[in-house]
Amino acid sequence: MMMMVRGLGVRCITCHVGKEPDDLTTFDFQSDAKPNKLNARLMLKMQNDINQKTLPKLHPDPPDTEKPQVTCFTCHQKQLKPPAPPPPPAH
Repeated sequence: MMMMVRGLGVRCITCHVGKEPDDLTTFDFQSDAKPNKLNARLMLKMQNDINQKTLPKLHPDPPDTEKPQVTCFTCHQKQLKPPAPPPPPAH
């Protein structure tokens, strides 16, 4: 979960049902009531697919120290919604 907190710049209350944002005992972590939690699951599946299926095809034999990985931060850069990409360079 800390990967998401750091990558998205959010707190638990963003995805999990809770009454007091700073009191985790008020949270129902099992609940799927918040759409953000369901979206996060889809994003994690996409991230895992990229890391386990796509990147190994692009980099079949990288050294362990240079194994490329996609994380939440790769796209989100500490924002709940990823920033828009920069415009293409002028020709």
